[in-house]
Amino acid sequence: MKTTKKLPSQDRVFSFRYYWHGLPEILYYQIPAKIILFIMFSFAEGILGSIMNLTGIYSVSSGELPSLLRSWYGWVVLIAITILFTIYMALDIIILILLSRNILYDQKKKMREIISTAIRTSRKFINFRGCIIGIYFAIIIPLNTAMIGLRLTKHSVPQFIYSVIRTNHLYMLAYVMLVFVLDFIGIIHVFTFHGVLFDNYSLSTSMHESRSLFFKNWKKVVWAYLKFFSMFVLILAVGILSIIVIPYYVSHLIMQARFWYHYLIIMVVIMGLIFIFLFTIIFIQAQAMCLTRVYDECTLAGYQEAQFKTPVLFQKSFRVVVSISLLASLILGYGGAMTFDDLFPKEYTTEVIAHRGGGDLSTENTVESIRAAIEAGATASEIDVQRTADGHYVIFHDNTLKRLCNDPRTIQELTLEEVKKLRITAADGHQVRIATLEEILNTAKDEINLYIELKGKSAGMQMANDVYQMLVERNMVNQVRIISLNANLITQVEKTYPDVETEYLCYIAYGQLESMEVDAIGLEEELATTKRIDNLHDAGKKVDVWTANSFGSIIRFMVSNVDGIITDSVQLAISIKDGKSDSPDFTRLLRIFFPQF
Repeated sequence: MKTTKKLPSQDRVFSFRYYWHGLPEILYYQIPAKIILFIMFSFAEGILGSIMNLTGIYSVSSGELPSLLRSWYGWVVLIAITILFTIYMALDIIILILLSRNILYDQKKKMREIISTAIRTSRKFINFRGCIIGIYFAIIIPLNTAMIGLRLTKHSVPQFIYSVIRTNHLYMLAYVMLVFVLDFIGIIHVFTFHGVLFDNYSLSTSMHESRSLFFKNWKKVVWAYLKFFSMFVLILAVGILSIIVIPYYVSHLIMQARFWYHYLIIMVVIMGLIFIFLFTIIFIQAQAMCLTRVYDECTLAGYQEAQFKTPVLFQKSFRVVVSISLLASLILGYGGAMTFDDLFPKEYTTEVIAHRGGGDLSTENTVESIRAAIEAGATASEIDVQRTADGHYVIFHDNTLKRLCNDPRTIQELTLEEVKKLRITAADGHQVRIATLEEILNTAKDEINLYIELKGKSAGMQMANDVYQMLVERNMVNQVRIISLNANLITQVEKTYPDVETEYLCYIAYGQLESMEVDAIGLEEELATTKRIDNLHDAGKKVDVWTANSFGSIIRFMVSNVDGIITDSVQLAISIKDGKSDSPDFTRLLRIFFPQF
């Protein structure tokens, strides 16, 4: 029988006041812990970078994955990345659980002791099962956040992939079922870390014990977590509504005094950001406290409920947090009000590139889609070129003709004459034929720039040579950028034809993309962090983002320093860029700080 512990009463565990009283200790431990983990992980990344350089790999991106997986050094790099992520994940979760007990039972352990215990325990995860758990977390977090429409980490399901899943009912059903199964696996193993940490189980034994513990006590576990989660969701909802409602009603009173209106709304939003920051820290730690409390209740015999003691520093810490928050809001609010139109502009300079011809304006990759993009005012149009069996070039995206023409064959299997007989059914029902590259070039000349993606199995230097020759014949070299997902191909195009712009597209990236010999990099939107964009600009490269379709994504990149966004939502992007969308002052501010809402 396990040792008796005094536990906080059930009512107090599900009282927000209980967690709020623990805020000073949560902040005291969590912030240094995150800093230490960041330093450790940065150091490990440096070592991994050195390993990559020794093996001749300077960057790993989506274009190199196939060749990387065929080489021994590629597997060394991928295994190293998996182990590093597993260690980071284990340390982070173990520290959360140790802090939970430290707060729950007022153990007063020092940070050094907690970190030391976490490092010792994390060694148990450096094995095959530990790596599987690391891979599980790397998969399940992006899958869940994509489904609810949030991007909580920089590792997310690529938007261009999720958009395809979302628009296909069968794919979406399979996606939801996969997430449900993976979530269930995570739930029944929720106490794995507790067993390893508190009962000194091996990883395999702890996973088995976690399953057994959950199924024996599933009602208690589920009910406890539902009460906890509902409480925090309610608090978050009230906080977010306050950020929106207060400025809305006050604006009617002081709208004439524009400076003071700006001062107020900026102050409220800054206070809201501070609230969300503190809420996130408390929620993550409180979640670990809730599960730890339930674990102890289910595994410790004869426990006695203890009275929770308010930390001595609570009142002082509360005053300090509130004072700093108010002071920051006052100072930043005044500065923001003075330069409001510069900080929150109505118009933006980011270029709008219509995806697959004209985005959602017209049937994709057709002559009429190019005309639609021109009429809408897009800066450029992105198209996909493939070669037919008899050496001609047509504009088509998919590997097969099934989706658009209900034909299972590929472009490479057909002659130009056969392709011309096929028809695409437009949204309004009329029939559109597949365009040739020559037709697209003639339509776009002197009207709109083109991003020509070398597509399909026929993509290679022969295609690049032929496309370049067509551009020279029409004097369109300066009007076109050649793009590709194939890193080797696009760098070869850059070396062979330095007078035409080149762009490498990627949706996975690790290492130094700025070392690539191309003019521009096209980042899938989850890769487009401020640091990565700045590094690429410092290396003299232009940066585009693809495929930003939602209002939040478009706003996010319009206010960033990317050079262009490739989008299907062409009219929306242009209206935002030109300040023609709904843009009251408060809306302009909210859509920058909270674009996801």
